[in-house]
Amino acid sequence: HEIRSTDYEIESRIAETLCGLGYHEIMSVAMHGAHVFERLCRAGLSPSLEPVEVLNPLSEDQRYLRVALGPAFMEYFARFAQPMRVFEIGHTFYKDDGQPLENSMVSFGFSAQPLAEPSWRDSHFLRLKGDAEALMHELTGRRDFEYAADLRNGGHPGKTAAMLLDGREVAFICQVDPRMQAAFDVTMPVYGCWIYLERIPEYTWPRYRPASKYPSTYRDLALVCDLDIPAARIEKVITQSIGPLCTAVRTFDEYRGAQIKPDKKSLAVRVTLQRPDATITDEEADTAIERALTALRQQLNVTLRA
Repeated sequence: HEIRSTDYEIESRIAETLCGLGYHEIMSVAMHGAHVFERLCRAGLSPSLEPVEVLNPLSEDQRYLRVALGPAFMEYFARFAQPMRVFEIGHTFYKDDGQPLENSMVSFGFSAQPLAEPSWRDSHFLRLKGDAEALMHELTGRRDFEYAADLRNGGHPGKTAAMLLDGREVAFICQVDPRMQAAFDVTMPVYGCWIYLERIPEYTWPRYRPASKYPSTYRDLALVCDLDIPAARIEKVITQSIGPLCTAVRTFDEYRGAQIKPDKKSLAVRVTLQRPDATITDEEADTAIERALTALRQQLNVTLRA
């Protein structure tokens, strides 16, 4: 099988980046037996894709080409009683209208001990999301990722999200469904990211922007919004509504508790403002923030916390 130089370079960058993040590479066999499907079916997780069957397998353990990289991960995690961080670059296979098709994938994930934290917060998931963004930035040069809540076979309901670039799914992240974890006798929660390498856009080189020689200012906003509104969406509305004066928007805290309604959350957002040609005045900054608050209220029903 010939490997193009561009594919080799991408795979090398993936391996280097994930190794730098503390993951260890594993290699699993691209064929398996019917026992994998039997385990999934017993757990109520029938494969969502039609598998490719080998016509003349060397043994029953090599009858099918793998549909996903996840089962091999689960078998690996089941061997160890301590947290592990692993990744694999490989191909998966499935049938569409009777024709065998192939996907080039990279998958990475880890097992971890449960944490004593509120049910709405999952630090392991946030850690996985940060690692996924670090890898995708290395591959694309971009940071404008968006996320959409998703339901995925094998993913934990409520802890699964598609990762989007330019509106197209390039990866998905999740906590593994506890049923799948139990089916493979894994004792600790497992988190994973799966990236479709063929959907990765070309690398975008950053453009140089001369830094302003004039000082910046910032405003911290305590915003109240619905639970299902992601921080990234709020940041995007603020950036678009203020325009060039807005040089940075960063959400740095989230609060849920007795001081706000149970169906709401509070986000602390820092907005940095700066002019390229003069020192920005308080009046200009306040006007820009009012414009952002109006846009947030009209588009997302987001309000200032009292």
